[in-house]
Amino acid sequence: MFQRSLTPNITVTIGHHTRIYFAFVTTAPTELDSPATVTLHAATFADVVSFAAEPITLDPSRARTPARLVLVDAMELAWQRARCRGNQHLLLPADPVLVGLNTLQHWLWQRLQAPATNQAAACLALIRCQPLAEEASFSGGHIMVVKIVPNDKANPPGKLADAELHFTDGVLDGLKLIGFAVWERRSGSGRNVTFPARQYSVNGERRSFALLRPTADAAGQERVRDLVLQAYAEYEGEQVAEAAS
Repeated sequence: MFQRSLTPNITVTIGHHTRIYFAFVTTAPTELDSPATVTLHAATFADVVSFAAEPITLDPSRARTPARLVLVDAMELAWQRARCRGNQHLLLPADPVLVGLNTLQHWLWQRLQAPATNQAAACLALIRCQPLAEEASFSGGHIMVVKIVPNDKANPPGKLADAELHFTDGVLDGLKLIGFAVWERRSGSGRNVTFPARQYSVNGERRSFALLRPTADAAGQERVRDLVLQAYAEYEGEQVAEAAS
């Protein structure tokens, strides 16, 4: 079972489109960044490494090496990892305590409000290919974790994995919602997510009733679907990285 990383993250919602960004410490230069990667803080490795989740033995010869705290789009994380590994650079998960939601939100707003520099241009990548909207919201933390359970037996055909939503905060803390599944589209162009549903029949015709339904905003289901697909994309990236190592 794959549990989505608890690497600090921030969810950016613009209109009906949602993207999840994870915080990492990296020694890679901006030339190796994926298109949507955003630099939040740049300094020497000795300064930036303190944001890493795991203790790092600091080699004096590396102390003055340039390093950055960055946000990486979940959909591009596997690509970013491969670029860093292929060029012998570090990409370390940030510490969820030192780099919490408030910190991420503060730094991201600073970047979005900065003058038209290369850094500001990088932040504008957050909304690339997305329609403009009157409101944008930011959220994150560890309220919910997506767990991916791969379908290793390939049965039924086309089913890639099951997915579960594990709640880690609030009144639902300690509970999980199961019944999600990731499927390869029959056309071969992309993936789809099915939701927990109750099966029933009417006049012999088999039907299903989705158990997770919107209260008002129909886009709510799309946001959950995107979240599961992003978690599966991260799982795939982990598998590629392990195979390459």
